[in-house]
Amino acid sequence: MYACPQGPTISRDTMHSPNSMAYCSRSKHPVPRHYSFGLWLTSILLFTAATTPTTKGCVEGERDALLAFKAGLLKDPSSRLSSWRGRVDCCRWSGVVCDNRTGHVVELNLQNSDPYNGETSIGATMTSVGSEILGSFTKLTYLNVSWSNFNGAIPPQLGNLSSLRSLDLNSYGLSTDGLHWLSPVNMLSSLKELQLSDCGLTDLPSSLSHVNLTELATLDLHGNLFNSTFPNWLWKLHNLSYLDLSSSMFHGAIPARIGKLTGLRELYLKDNSFSGPMPAEIGLCNGLKRIDNSLTGPVPIEIGKLSNLIILSLSNNSLEGTMSELHFAHLTKLSELYLFENS
Repeated sequence: MYACPQGPTISRDTMHSPNSMAYCSRSKHPVPRHYSFGLWLTSILLFTAATTPTTKGCVEGERDALLAFKAGLLKDPSSRLSSWRGRVDCCRWSGVVCDNRTGHVVELNLQNSDPYNGETSIGATMTSVGSEILGSFTKLTYLNVSWSNFNGAIPPQLGNLSSLRSLDLNSYGLSTDGLHWLSPVNMLSSLKELQLSDCGLTDLPSSLSHVNLTELATLDLHGNLFNSTFPNWLWKLHNLSYLDLSSSMFHGAIPARIGKLTGLRELYLKDNSFSGPMPAEIGLCNGLKRIDNSLTGPVPIEIGKLSNLIILSLSNNSLEGTMSELHFAHLTKLSELYLFENS
């Protein structure tokens, strides 16, 4: 309902009709024009104040921490961080994004824009000092140092970044010490995206006593050196929609429990040494849009249940037997099919 100033009450439908103000003007106590204008202007100002974000400079302590982090870098050949200067608001620095209201740094992007050109990348070893600095940004939601020639162990201080939603360490030159890299990552319970491709990782546990990464939607472990079987703790990642384990020296059977990952949209398992066929339970992952797998044996007819599948790539495998119309029964969205180099 809408109340005319000093007048009768009208319905919301009437209020939006072309004659609504005329109706108000015909009330027994008409409102002076200047009063109506003042009320309208006040409403506009209040609405603007409520919806316009404030612009606040960065937190001084975080600015100093970023400057200290820059000082520890080995190189910056493309002058990527030339804007990182003491008298400039760090929210205006290249690669830094702040919360408009609090001034806290929430995004830090130091990725190399040209991943195939190491000459343009920032170089650094993640020393204990640098690790402590990085761990101080507790409001950080996005961290990307991919292809930037960083190296060293993943710091335990990373576990302090409790607000982190996306972590991209692709091509991070890790010097691993057992499974110590996984401990800080597993503490990030809010993490939705984890990119760790081509990091030189060699250790991956087959099981974990407790998994905090239950919000994880994207997991990319492509191009590592695990020499491991399919990790059982993956079944606890119920929100997983993108999984890439390709080219990482996995072996053994693909477990039937892969059918528990019902939210999967993309699955990449190619260029590994998996043995045995794809389990029939793959048919339970009916949200899958893309499969790029390494398989042996026959193709399960349950693949025909994946009605959302767009791309099916089973090339360069040791597949045997025949494929019938049952394999394609419900693949009405399929646009790309690759089966070359099989038996």
